[in-house]
Amino acid sequence: MKFVRKSPEAIFLALVCIHSVVPGRSGAAGDGVTAPHVFARVALLREKIEMIRFEMGRPRSVQSDLAVSNVVPREVYSQALALFLKADRLCFEQTRGHASAPEIPDEVIRPAHVLAVVDASLARLDLVGTSIGMVDRAVEPTRDDSRTPTDVFRSIIQANRQLNLMLDNQVSHSDVFQQVTLAISYTSRLLARFPGGTRIPASDDYERGKRPADVHRRLVGCFEVIQRIAELVGLKTLELRSLDATEHGIIPSDVYYIASLLVSDLAYLHSHVLDADPPVEMYYPGRKFPSHVYQRAGLLKKQLAELLRHVEQAPERLLGEE
Repeated sequence: MKFVRKSPEAIFLALVCIHSVVPGRSGAAGDGVTAPHVFARVALLREKIEMIRFEMGRPRSVQSDLAVSNVVPREVYSQALALFLKADRLCFEQTRGHASAPEIPDEVIRPAHVLAVVDASLARLDLVGTSIGMVDRAVEPTRDDSRTPTDVFRSIIQANRQLNLMLDNQVSHSDVFQQVTLAISYTSRLLARFPGGTRIPASDDYERGKRPADVHRRLVGCFEVIQRIAELVGLKTLELRSLDATEHGIIPSDVYYIASLLVSDLAYLHSHVLDADPPVEMYYPGRKFPSHVYQRAGLLKKQLAELLRHVEQAPERLLGEE
């Protein structure tokens, strides 16, 4: 029997982006919650993670902050859901107990929604702390009102990185491959808006010996093309600066976060397209190495170049504004 595994994080990212553009309903729940409130709660969560890491004797993450700017709550929310999934996985590994992720709101994503997911993640970590006999208590810091959604995003990414190092089953190259494949599926749906185009180009030749940093750089290049496409059709995405060629220590989880951002913004574009078909359902691709992901990312790069060419000529066609 062939084993297949769906990626819950990929599914959540797609759903988040679709819901995040639904016209918002006003509601009392969470009114007054801002990015500084969420940042303080994430700081509490990260202190809790550090206490658990110390008890477990796991290595400390030393990756620098992701070079992003102009992040909006929907992008923070997608990473917060990834945070919950990792916290829940850690809880399962330590206690054998699972929990359902918070329901995705049917309205425009706001800081209060992010806070709810962070609190749900904290609850999973509290169970982990209890299970390993941890007695120290984390304290939420004083709120810093200068904090922005970008600051919250960076802090959640760092929490995700640390949690990944504490898991028995960490993010793998296969997980990254799956995310890139989902990005390819979304891009294919977007290319369908332009009859006569090549939706799935031929893959480049397989190149041996690629490292995670090679994949990371290629995906950052893809992200820059998505930014340009979004600008041409009047949509905004976060800004991601290119990877410093001298940076070392890139691991699969770092590449995964870039791939998940690609999926998030492609799903966001897709959600604005009239009557667009959903992406093809993803399954676990089997064991993959960085060279496989690099090759896959090359296919995505070709797709995005084709999509950019079409959008430059007729940007109104992408969103169905003919």
